[in-house]
Amino acid sequence: MAAPTIDYETRVQRWLEGRYDWYFRLRVWGMAFVHNQFPREFRLMRALHWFVRALIVCSAPLSAIFYKTVPIAPAVTVAVVLFISFLATLLFEKLSGEAVADQTQNELIIRFGDLLTTLRKGAVTEAQELNAIRACLGILELFALNTTKASKGDISVSLILYAHDSALRMIISARNPGNERPTGRETDGAGLLGHRACQFDCAPRVVHHVGHFGSGFKSPTQSKPAYKSIFVIPLETEVNGQRKIRGFVSIDSRFPYAFYGNRANVIIVECEPVLNQIKELI
Repeated sequence: MAAPTIDYETRVQRWLEGRYDWYFRLRVWGMAFVHNQFPREFRLMRALHWFVRALIVCSAPLSAIFYKTVPIAPAVTVAVVLFISFLATLLFEKLSGEAVADQTQNELIIRFGDLLTTLRKGAVTEAQELNAIRACLGILELFALNTTKASKGDISVSLILYAHDSALRMIISARNPGNERPTGRETDGAGLLGHRACQFDCAPRVVHHVGHFGSGFKSPTQSKPAYKSIFVIPLETEVNGQRKIRGFVSIDSRFPYAFYGNRANVIIVECEPVLNQIKELI
């Protein structure tokens, strides 16, 4: 007997409530490890470069084997040790360089976010609001790129707001600079996971892979989504002393599992000043 098919609504509800069994969580962990820790591209020339350097490092014991000046066993042992040590050195060098660069870039973006908080309310004119919002989305894009170890074009940041005080209709208000996906389109919020997150408990949520929702998942502007993972950040503001959900920020990546683990938390915590500025602007 075939396994029962899980419909789209059931998948969405399970995502909102976080009701996943241990097997699903283990599978997500494994896939996230593969996608985030393994190289996304294989560069042949770089691999050949490393291989030649490794051969040079191991040239002494290899020469000894060729000229039969020492027994094969100890020479091979020395060659293997040198080869492993060389690879370990390259790895530590790469990780160390990335860590320093990431820390510097993150610090720069955080300080710029802190600068935004010094802007008094009303300092941006109505005519400048859209440009200011797009600039904030651009900052979120840069931080997300750095956090997910992605390249320019891999991340898209969008601001989706409820249209005309509607509780269901939504409009794609703005996107990060350089993003050519359409804006200004009004759509039914019922089909957006961000709307569902806003209505459920207004908490940030990660979609590790849109494929987890089956064929029922649709993009509001594309027949086939170009992204694989999404980080949804609902925006709740205070209007006349009352809390009001205005919409959400969507950070999506063309790679699955891009926001797995602590990455989403880092973006929320470090980019809080930028998100607060967006709330002020809307």
